[in-house]
Amino acid sequence: MPKCKNCGKEIDKDIAYKVGKASYYCNERCYNNKLEKQNTNKRIYKPKENTDRRDLTDYIQKIYLENGYDKSEINWTMICSQIKNILQDYNKWTYVTLQYILYYMYEILEINLFAEESKGSILTLIPFYGQEAEQYYHQNCEIENSIKNFDFNDNIIKIKKKTQKKKYKEIDLTNI
Repeated sequence: MPKCKNCGKEIDKDIAYKVGKASYYCNERCYNNKLEKQNTNKRIYKPKENTDRRDLTDYIQKIYLENGYDKSEINWTMICSQIKNILQDYNKWTYVTLQYILYYMYEILEINLFAEESKGSILTLIPFYGQEAEQYYHQNCEIENSIKNFDFNDNIIKIKKKTQKKKYKEIDLTNI
């Protein structure tokens, strides 16, 4: 004898409320209760905040939106696949690295990431600018460190200059 999928009571197949091929319920009310339980138990997707991956995808979305694309036009399947492939090929890189390289390309060099060379994705050019972005990052770090280590205290230094005062003879303009 089958058991009710909701309450677990054994029921006769002939009088049971059948759903699909092998799902039996005591009655329609038991079936509806089971559906309600399933709907309340479903997890609602909530994206994780403050993760490196989330920051990268938010930045990519910002670039697309600034270039006149709609959110629905972004091919996330392709983008996430490319991110995965890049991270596999360059195993020292992280999501933060990719975001910095994109920042360098988009904000500093002002490269048109949607040109025909990119073949529909803004991530295709990332491997070509990785080393250049790294050099730019190290230069900025050196400048930042030199500013931090600079002594901004103003020390007043007195310089005494010896001058010889010459005595001049007054000229009488009436005689001239």
